[in-house]
Amino acid sequence: MRRQLIVALMVFAFSLPLLAAVPLVDPQPIAVPAGLTAKEVSRGVRMGLTQRSWIINKEHPESTEATLVIRKHTVRVQLDYDTKTVALKYVDSTNLGYGLGKDGQTRVIRKKYGPWMQTP
Repeated sequence: MRRQLIVALMVFAFSLPLLAAVPLVDPQPIAVPAGLTAKEVSRGVRMGLTQRSWIINKEHPESTEATLVIRKHTVRVQLDYDTKTVALKYVDSTNLGYGLGKDGQTRVIRKKYGPWMQTP
């Protein structure tokens, strides 16, 4: 009986992060104002990230990978861009409860992720 209780408590403890989880949906691409060059878009992406305390990890033509650290949480994203759109994609995270939902296919993450991806 005691062993069953311990197993039940462990299952409950490991499922707690999923209780506060919401579906992880990459945001729709953002339109780039007409007339900007690729260099201007790249500079704007870089400036926007650094002004919001993101750390730029890698830069390639038309792509930037960046990490945000908030207390004990980290999230890493990739931004793909050209002269028409900027698209943000989730890469990975630490302490944000990322995983698969009950259906085994839907990506889920803690609620805090969404507001962190919003423009202030």
